[in-house]
Amino acid sequence: MSVAFFRFKVKIGSLLWLYVTIASAWAGDGVPVGWGKESGPVRALLVASRQATLSSEIHAKVLSLPQEGHTFKAGEDLVRFDCRLPQAQMASKEADLEASQRKSSSDRQLLKRGAIGQLEAALSDSAEKKARAEREMARLMVGYCQIKAPFAGMVVLRHLHEHELAKQGDKLLDIIDNRDLEVEIVIPSAWLFWLKPGHPIQLHLDETDAEHLLKVARIIAAVDPVSQSARVIAHFDHLPGGLASGMSGSARFLPPSVSSSP
Repeated sequence: MSVAFFRFKVKIGSLLWLYVTIASAWAGDGVPVGWGKESGPVRALLVASRQATLSSEIHAKVLSLPQEGHTFKAGEDLVRFDCRLPQAQMASKEADLEASQRKSSSDRQLLKRGAIGQLEAALSDSAEKKARAEREMARLMVGYCQIKAPFAGMVVLRHLHEHELAKQGDKLLDIIDNRDLEVEIVIPSAWLFWLKPGHPIQLHLDETDAEHLLKVARIIAAVDPVSQSARVIAHFDHLPGGLASGMSGSARFLPPSVSSSP
């Protein structure tokens, strides 16, 4: 079999696959599957749009961190470390900087008098710059001795406890903001033909047995080829109280009528 003939067969096969895929997503009268009738139900999951895992930036002993379920405000201190060593290192670097500044100033005066050469004065200036950079690094490490809340929310999981030693990069706390919830919905990929942002959704939550109105906020049009599904993010028209991340339910979509299609 020639290479050209083989490539021809591959092209024909690709075109046939594309035809079958499109035909399966459209009804016999040229209308997308699900168009003009209620679609669903499909499963939906409440997720916090703001959530984070706080990690340690330094190697130090944990002095305090909140319990799971603790609510906090933005900017509140969540974690404190034993920072005696970083603070002592910063004091040492500040003393080194002061000494290098005096040396550099003295060498500049000696250079004017011709007592030293340009190279020695330049090396003194470089030593001062290095000492300043090391002092700034030490100051940054001291700044990592406390972790402040990036937003208001709740602690949902502790990875370490007081008096345990945290290494750089270790996870400390998982936090979420239950006041800013989104709904993640997995839909058949064929629905991408008609689903648009702003589309209304009826959500029934299993935990509360209540109905809520949503609207499509974002469509993540990356199709899973195995399940032939895609993800949609929806927002509440009015977010009710008492909801929490992790709650789930069933969502129903009402596609636009056939007459309204372009």
